This record gives sequence, C-alpha cells and structure tokens, in this order.
Amino acid sequence: MTQPRRPTDRARSLDALLIVADACAKGCAKGRAAPASAAEWFAASIDRFVTSSLSLDAAMGLRPGPGERHPTTLRRTTERDRALGIAAMHFAEPSRRAVARRLAEALRRYEATGWRRDRECESCPHDPSSPASALWHVLKMNRGEPLTAERIRKIWGENSGYS
Repeated sequence: MTQPRRPTDRARSLDALLIVADACAKGCAKGRAAPASAAEWFAASIDRFVTSSLSLDAAMGLRPGPGERHPTTLRRTTERDRALGIAAMHFAEPSRRAVARRLAEALRRYEATGWRRDRECESCPHDPSSPASALWHVLKMNRGEPLTAERIRKIWGENSGYS
C-alpha cells in the first residue's frame, strides 16, 4: 500500500497540473513544450491512472485523505482571503470590527445587485483597483456566498497577515 500524499505534495501536484494545462493552452499551440518536470509528473500520473484502478485525481496525487481539504478548495480559500485583505483597504474605519462590518455590508449589497450580472464572467469585469473588483474576487472564490462580519473577523484571526 502506498503512503498517503502530504498536503504539500497535493499542492505541488495541482501546481504541476495547472502548469501543464497552461503550457498546452498557450505554449503547445505555438510549438513550445511544457517544463520537463511538469511533463514527467503528468506522464507518470497518466501511466498510474491507465495501469491501475485509481481514479484520475488519485493517480495525480490530488485526492485528499480523510479530514483533509481538496487542493482546489485550499487554493480558492487562499485567493478569497487575499481578496478580503485587498477589499478591506477600501474601508477607512477605526477598528477591524468596523471594517469587517462595512465589508460584509458591501458584499451583501454587491451580491444582491452587480454580482447577479457579473457572476458568469470568467474574469473580473471591474477596474482592478476598484472596490467592486475586490468584492467580485471574494464572491467568485467563495462560490457566490457573501460573508458575515463575524466570519470575516474569524478569517482574519486565522490569517494573521490580514488586518
């Protein structure tokens, strides 16, 4: 029986998959190959998938173990948390609690109005420096669900880099 993959192995597997996909989408069409390390990982993963009874995500090292989060979930929440930090910079309030409250209100308003139109967009339709851009990224990474002020404060408590 093989050892379960560590979360960092899954993250590396996901990164390699994204590199190969990006190389195929951009570079292969122009005659450029994927980086050797990513191509080797991809070939070995496909070989494991074809020669075993593993599912594709297990063969690629992307299946999380019991109680673990899927790498795509981790990537999405990391991006959401980064967008929350950026969005918070648009609110000049005296405390984190007040910023979280204003941010939660802005997310609810945007979700009820502009998000209805913008949610189908693959890339953000707003100026990158605008508050709407940050709100779009938060909702996109949070699957369209606005966050409460309490949840925002909890996220900031879990990620001490955000204030």
